[in-house]
Amino acid sequence: MNRTEAFRDEPRCTVEDFLQWEGDWELWRGTAVAMSPPPGVQHARVAGNLFYELQSQLEATGAGCRCEILAEMDRHVSDDEVLPPDLLIVCDPTQDRWVKKTPERVVEVVSPSSVRRDTIRKRGPSREAGVRSCVLADPETRKLRCLHLDEDGEYVAGPPGFELHDGCRVRVDPERVWDGLADTAG
Repeated sequence: MNRTEAFRDEPRCTVEDFLQWEGDWELWRGTAVAMSPPPGVQHARVAGNLFYELQSQLEATGAGCRCEILAEMDRHVSDDEVLPPDLLIVCDPTQDRWVKKTPERVVEVVSPSSVRRDTIRKRGPSREAGVRSCVLADPETRKLRCLHLDEDGEYVAGPPGFELHDGCRVRVDPERVWDGLADTAG
């Protein structure tokens, strides 16, 4: 049996299955993916810094900005895919169990145990859904990458700022993202 045949024979999970699981999971096109080990302190610091930086800017724009930042919120991509980015920005706030509408931006803090998943695997569903920008922050390398969707539907590197809608613009300050980080990642 080849790999494709074996994959076809695996049980396919749905969002209904996902809702019954305990622990920290993602659902990738019907496949359950355990999120372990949990992120470390450096990951949490960077995610907190990014949240604070973006939230401060949204608040400074005033009442004209109808966007909000959500942390660790399940993003319902389809009936067999649930991907929670570290942060996401929505301009149509939801009161639901998860975000079903395509967010404006997603933010991933790259973990040593999930570099490929954070930088490559999650990008496809975001691109397909039309997420306009992805921000990737890597505490180990202290690199911040802002990817913007171009006219051809591909992500290309761009500046750390973006307009969410008229009158609502934010910019990620790389220096503030790394505030409080120790010399070694963890």
